[in-house]
Amino acid sequence: MQDGPPSGLDEPARDESDHAALLSELSAHDLALAIDPDEATVPTVDSDTDTDADAVFPQSVASGGPTPTGVILWTRVAPDAFDPEVALGVEVARDEAFETPVVSGVVDDPERIAAHDYTIKIDLDERLEPGTEYHYRFVYDGVASRTGRCRTLPDPDASPESISFAVLACQDYTNGYYPALGYVADEDVDFMIHLGDLIYESDAGDFKGIGSYEYPDRDLSLPSGHDRAWTLADYRYLHRSYRSDRFLKRALESHTLIAGRDDHEMIDDIYWDPDRDAPAGNHPMTDD
Repeated sequence: MQDGPPSGLDEPARDESDHAALLSELSAHDLALAIDPDEATVPTVDSDTDTDADAVFPQSVASGGPTPTGVILWTRVAPDAFDPEVALGVEVARDEAFETPVVSGVVDDPERIAAHDYTIKIDLDERLEPGTEYHYRFVYDGVASRTGRCRTLPDPDASPESISFAVLACQDYTNGYYPALGYVADEDVDFMIHLGDLIYESDAGDFKGIGSYEYPDRDLSLPSGHDRAWTLADYRYLHRSYRSDRFLKRALESHTLIAGRDDHEMIDDIYWDPDRDAPAGNHPMTDD
């Protein structure tokens, strides 16, 4: 008999009823799922505005979850700039000047946007061509976001000569800066793969390596007052803080993300404890 948490081989077999139960449970929560934009004319970009894109879209833009016929687009509107009477526009084009648009629409659901920390995800599956690069942007109250670049997966029956990736992992915000991601942003790669630990759940540098330096301008302070993420507000704060890094923003603007997950997106060394029938790990709440 082994000690410690069970391995994957000890997990019970899953069937369609388990999947249905999971979907039923998820549907009972107001999750920030990707949505289709309404077909409508995108609000006009005000070329005379003095408002900076970063003031309206402080975490800029990102794309991820590619399929052969689409991607998911993401952005966040600054709470100070948010107006429930203003619709959020989205444009996708083959060219950076947006002279050949392929998708345009608006999201006019202020309650949904505000409820999810002013973020929105747009699902473009079945609306794009396989193995194709596109440019995209959001428009809000006359202000255009920075332009992002995204790419769809190749057709399943295609045999491309090559596909290139940038591979990332383990980026503790309190443990240093991200200049390497500035180089990633400039690389000519097809996709960016993140293997996990995009965030760390501690604001106290609990997982910094031996001999690490102190970085005063990377200090974090979780809303709950705990040293480890304890609430939804804590996790949202961490994602906002990490995505405020200028190099990470550039990398996410430049390449479509294929995201993996590791433990620190939730808690250190997380596993399912069959005795408690609950998740457990290196976190004070495990004993709660």
